[in-house]
Amino acid sequence: MARSNKKKLSTEASQDPLGGLGEALDGLDLGSLPEGPNDAKPQKKEPKRRVILRRETAHRGGKTVTIVGGMEPPVSEQRRNELAKQLRQHCGCGGAVKAGEIELQGEQAGAARRYLEKEGFRVDGVR
Repeated sequence: MARSNKKKLSTEASQDPLGGLGEALDGLDLGSLPEGPNDAKPQKKEPKRRVILRRETAHRGGKTVTIVGGMEPPVSEQRRNELAKQLRQHCGCGGAVKAGEIELQGEQAGAARRYLEKEGFRVDGVR
């Protein structure tokens, strides 16, 4: 079998800055691409909110609950209820909002920590 003579691309950087790709891209129509963002201002980062995780068994017949409390800055009751619902769904457990804190049934510290960190909270307390 005879080899066909193919044009080889140079690997030296001193020649074409596109490394020979300029010829391949010459006929490319870029007219349908969307414009880039007009606003080049960096977005203000929201300060991290802080919560404290703790584990309790007192007055629950030996059952463990994971408590998400100490929310700083304080969040509204509606946001707390919404967060409790999302945590229950994520952890696959029951729970409630009592005395301004979220109670999750069972040992849910790891799953709750992962979810809260993903949501932008700084989580202190139980690991």
